[in-house]
Amino acid sequence: MRQGEIDPKGLFVSEDLSAEVIEKQSFIVEQLAKMRKMLRGKEPKIAIGPYCTDSYECDFKGHCWSHLPSPSVFDYADRGKPDAFSLYQQGIVRMEDVEPEILGWRQQMQLDGFLHRKNHIDVEAVQEFIKSLSYPLCFLDFETTALIPIPMYDGTRPYQQVPFQYSLHIVDKPGTKIRHHEYLADGNTNTQREFLDSLLKDLPKRSCILTWNQSFEVGRMRELAAVFPKRSGEINSIVENIRDLMVPFRDKSIYHWQFNGSYSIKAVLPALVPDLSYDELEISDGEMASAAWMRMIQSKDHGEKEMIRKQLLEYCGLDTWAMVKILEEMKRLAGM
Repeated sequence: MRQGEIDPKGLFVSEDLSAEVIEKQSFIVEQLAKMRKMLRGKEPKIAIGPYCTDSYECDFKGHCWSHLPSPSVFDYADRGKPDAFSLYQQGIVRMEDVEPEILGWRQQMQLDGFLHRKNHIDVEAVQEFIKSLSYPLCFLDFETTALIPIPMYDGTRPYQQVPFQYSLHIVDKPGTKIRHHEYLADGNTNTQREFLDSLLKDLPKRSCILTWNQSFEVGRMRELAAVFPKRSGEINSIVENIRDLMVPFRDKSIYHWQFNGSYSIKAVLPALVPDLSYDELEISDGEMASAAWMRMIQSKDHGEKEMIRKQLLEYCGLDTWAMVKILEEMKRLAGM
């Protein structure tokens, strides 16, 4: 066992439950018979409803919702005004069949974008956001794993979002060459300590740090400050300088019809920077990255480990490079 790791044998007791299991076997047999009978019968006539996703999404949602057009009333972002199921029950299914008067202004913007390919930019708001940034300007993204029921290290809890990777693009001042730093844990030592040491070394002092959905990175940094209190001063100074590039898109200061109401980076990037895409990547979202990292650190196959490592670096690197290019496009659209 490596230093700093938790001994899982100290978390469990061994108990023979054979008698309890045997006692419940008849119940299992009865339930299996009921399930087989159900599968031999006709498909139940049940209308779609909120229960399709409450509290977890039903595995058959794709089948039961396949009759819906695309886009439908369920594709409106910022739900709550109007209620999509209420419209559906009235026979209003297509997005364009909804009366604009009952939509919120964000949904009206989405409808205009769908019907007329209409874009929107609040030049003054975008300019104000860009002017609030300073140099050195950093673009930062974390990848974390939350798949571990048994904590890997002291100070962590089951299923905690433990950072194992970052990508960092740095613009020291306007017109200078963009630098790139990255870190990817190998899992052999305390990932949290290595991650923090590397990040604090790579980040320029008093830099302005851009993330996408800053609450995620801020949350992880505060967790690290709790684990390493002696470095909390350095960490808190970083947190104070984090800005959120997502805000102008969340607030609809910039809206492109291809966003379809979304402000995720996966929606924004192909609309504003069509030359960049996640589509060709083997790893294309955070959940895939988390699962891939766990495979990488557990694999005994050197070739497989190197392949996954390359895929992880490519994915995380695109996250920050995407922010670089999105900001460049924002400046162009705002006439800066």
